[in-house]
Amino acid sequence: MSPDNGRLYVPNEGTDNVSVIDTATNTVVATVNVGDQPRGAALTADGTSLYVPNAGAGNVSVIGTSSLTVFATVPVGSFSTAVTVGAVAPQTLSVVVNTPNNTAFQSTCSLALPVTWPANCTAFTPIFP
Repeated sequence: MSPDNGRLYVPNEGTDNVSVIDTATNTVVATVNVGDQPRGAALTADGTSLYVPNAGAGNVSVIGTSSLTVFATVPVGSFSTAVTVGAVAPQTLSVVVNTPNNTAFQSTCSLALPVTWPANCTAFTPIFP
């Protein structure tokens, strides 16, 4: 949901895109193509960027909410299923990756907005075995 509650962003796992819904009219106003099997989304506090983990592609698509286009694709590993922005500290990105044997790993990385991806963001630590 956008900070002004005017837009709702809905990942569509079956069609590999994100629907943008105008909440005043309850209509889809845009569809943004992302990676394979998008699951979940996280919006920056200022509402300018939407992070979408793509479980099948092993990456996170970063959508500019003013242009409604993907401006970065961040490799994070297979089965990325959840993402948060700023939950650990301002300007951090946390990605949760679930492996086929149901082991979850998390990577929390510093980023400068707009996104620049440091090399250490591929270092995942177990959350639970």
